[in-house]
Amino acid sequence: MAKVDVNALKDLSAGLGSAVVDPDLWPLFLDRICEAMKCNGAARLPRKGGSFPTSTSMIEPFARYMQEGWYQSDLRLRGIAKQLRGVVVVDDDDVSTEEERRRSPYHNDFLPSVGLKWWAGAAFWAGKDDLWCLAMQRSESEGRFSRLEKSLLWDLSARMTEIASLAGAMGRANIAAFTNALDHVRQAAVAVDSGGHVVHFNAAANDLFDKSVWVSRGQLVLEDKQAASELLDQLEKLRKLPNGKALRASPIVVRRPDKCSMTLKVLPIDGEARSLFAAARAIILLSEVARPRSPRWQLLQQTFLLTRAQAHLAARLATGESLEDSADALGIAKETARTQPKSIFEKTETHRQSELVALLQALTRKD
Repeated sequence: MAKVDVNALKDLSAGLGSAVVDPDLWPLFLDRICEAMKCNGAARLPRKGGSFPTSTSMIEPFARYMQEGWYQSDLRLRGIAKQLRGVVVVDDDDVSTEEERRRSPYHNDFLPSVGLKWWAGAAFWAGKDDLWCLAMQRSESEGRFSRLEKSLLWDLSARMTEIASLAGAMGRANIAAFTNALDHVRQAAVAVDSGGHVVHFNAAANDLFDKSVWVSRGQLVLEDKQAASELLDQLEKLRKLPNGKALRASPIVVRRPDKCSMTLKVLPIDGEARSLFAAARAIILLSEVARPRSPRWQLLQQTFLLTRAQAHLAARLATGESLEDSADALGIAKETARTQPKSIFEKTETHRQSELVALLQALTRKD
């Protein structure tokens, strides 16, 4: 077994701050720690979900691990419970017996197929409830992690906790300052991390929260099931979104009983901004949809060459009202109403109701 490069490990510890603050530097940091610790691969795993940066050598194995569902039989995930109880560094012997490993498909099928054998995980905290794990992987020839090597990982973990906690605090302060600044223009904003957990929300958002939209246990909760499904879908796309890429998602319309509808727009934080907002991956802007001022249907008719009936229906749909409620209010049969949206979308060059809402809001601002 090759000897660990202690000096290289010390250098990594000293320069760790840049990787913790700038998410794009994690793969490089993990490659370097593999060299210093004489490991086959490494990954940084967050307990709450989100991005999973890996060393270059682990890109393909980790993709298989997720796609083929090997995490369902991974005995090493038991280590999370130990780390939550304060055990900083764990290895295979801490989470499973030799007999369990002999009978484990994960240890006998998956690991040999990607050239891996031994493992150690070092916990560090990016905040009070935000546990991350630096997972180190070795081949059979590279050997188990010795007591000395585990103590080196323990020292590295302590340094990572210090820097990650500081970066997280700075990031949360920047997020709070940014979202609170939006209060001055009465823009409601909710910041979420890469796992979709709420990091911060401003006073304007708090004023909008009610039984239809609220925050519970760190999650933005929507009573409107369709809107809730769309938000989960956008947050999942956000989690997989490469840095610098647009989300390309329409505003989400949230229908609220006895109130005007609300729109949610998910805006990714990336590039240099991710260094400033280390704790957040996106800002969600919340806006109430004002009822169109009369005679809004006439403006729609003139602007998009709609028929009178189409303009009346479009004006109601653009408030977030359902097709069924719009048909009842206009006194037309639901079957008749269902045939009209396609023509409205074609003439307004929109594809769904949320885009129609956004279009009308723009027209209202110009009117």
